[in-house]
Amino acid sequence: MENKKSDFQEDSIITLTNNEGYDINFHIIAGINYKNDYYVILEPLSEYSDLDENELIIFKVKDSNIESHSFELVTDKNIIADIFKEYEKIIHLENN
Repeated sequence: MENKKSDFQEDSIITLTNNEGYDINFHIIAGINYKNDYYVILEPLSEYSDLDENELIIFKVKDSNIESHSFELVTDKNIIADIFKEYEKIIHLENN
């Protein structure tokens, strides 16, 4: 997927274009640095047949430049678990 927006501010909206050319809007939940890579946790703003309600998705940010970014869907369950652990740590630190 590709994004034409150059920043990843939490609580903002990002539009990704999938491989078929369809735009999908997401709410940015968080950006996480993990093992020298940058990941974003996204929540779709509309229901999609492939996703459960309130399901969050993790993408690895690839090929960043000023005008666009490419994203790779994370499907590795270990990486997904580790990213959510990092996110929980951040939430815990912000609440204390």
